[in-house]
Amino acid sequence: MKTAKEPDDHLAGTPGSARPPTDRRHGVEARPKTPDRPRPADTDQARLLDELQARQAELERQREELRIMRAEVEKLDQRCREIHDFATAGYFSLEPTGLILQANPAGARLLALECERAPGQHFGGFLAEADQPVFRTFLQQLFATESRQFCEVALAGKGSPGVLVQIAATLSPDKRECRLVAEDVTARRRTEEALRHEQVLFQSLAAAIPDHIYFKDRHSRFVRINHTMAGIFGLSDPGQAIGKSDFDFFTEEHARQAYEDEQRIMRTGAPLVGLEEKETWPDGRVTWVSTTKVPLRDANGNITGIVGISRDITEHKRMESALAEQAETYRALFSTAFDGVIEVDEHLHIVDANRVYCRILGYNRMELLGRPIQEVEGKETPEQVKGHMKQLQREGGGRFETLHRAKDGRLIALELNVTFIPNRGRFIAFCHDISGRQQAAAETHPAVAKPKKA
Repeated sequence: MKTAKEPDDHLAGTPGSARPPTDRRHGVEARPKTPDRPRPADTDQARLLDELQARQAELERQREELRIMRAEVEKLDQRCREIHDFATAGYFSLEPTGLILQANPAGARLLALECERAPGQHFGGFLAEADQPVFRTFLQQLFATESRQFCEVALAGKGSPGVLVQIAATLSPDKRECRLVAEDVTARRRTEEALRHEQVLFQSLAAAIPDHIYFKDRHSRFVRINHTMAGIFGLSDPGQAIGKSDFDFFTEEHARQAYEDEQRIMRTGAPLVGLEEKETWPDGRVTWVSTTKVPLRDANGNITGIVGISRDITEHKRMESALAEQAETYRALFSTAFDGVIEVDEHLHIVDANRVYCRILGYNRMELLGRPIQEVEGKETPEQVKGHMKQLQREGGGRFETLHRAKDGRLIALELNVTFIPNRGRFIAFCHDISGRQQAAAETHPAVAKPKKA
């Protein structure tokens, strides 16, 4: 077996030398050099040394990885502690009997306790009496099935009477305790109850009201209609209208106008109130509705569609048209009658007079409008006129002879045929000039020259 060579002079200063080497040229100490480790001559020993060195390097690498992992675990543990301590929901650890092992600050506040006082308390003791059996069954099922369980119970503690909590729980890995999360859902349940109440009110109103109620999206497609509107569309279920538009039910004439109105409402936010719409149907029908449409907004105020209410006024429009025709006919008769015609209100003021009557008395129409009938009456006193008109009102009208005073003061003999119209509160009098007839009668029979009441 060969022996290692002795170090040369230039290697003086290596371990085992008497003094460190110096640089003779510069007068400074030379940097020590690590001698080459002698390799065992035996191959097995060399291989063993290599394996030891490799394992040492692997251990160093594993030690570094472990250090990094330990730091990450510490970070995660810190985050878990922060979540546990600052969470708004209550976190609890419970024994199978319901005894509290641990509670976070939010959980302690939920039970109106301090954190350090929570352990040892029985969770069920903080619940309303009616819900304590529910919670016992909840725990039994949790430990029996080893699967996540949910329940909702009411608290009855001094600090939280009437508070509803939603509970979710699962078992710990060793199955010896449960991890429980309790969240206060009182405000949410009250909001949900108020929403359900509003929905019931709306559904009751939408079902009972005879008007057409509908909601549309940004594209003017129906998202909801009431039963009344489903009926006029010939649908058995209001849901059949969802996704459809006016173009599926009306002619282009009405559907196009309605679409443009709705798009303008959603573009500008300006409502449309009391619009009379003419609805034209594919089968030739024509109906009329009085429509109000307003923009529908979400919680952020963004317009998401429109809500509309339409009331059928078809019969009203027909009556209105008939009345217009009657008024036109009346005006034609009023204007073209051979006799004088005046209209007097229930306060006995002249509200209209035709050309014949104006010519008989010598007035123009504007001079007669608003004038009390007593001012042109030439036979009866004002009090007698009032009494006579009340009698005509009770009897619905009458026929009689009287005298009316002309603009120049002359008294004109007239035969009046009066009709009282109750729904308008008006008297319509046809005035026939009998002056010539009375003059002829006076010349033939002087005794009957005076006008008389019929």
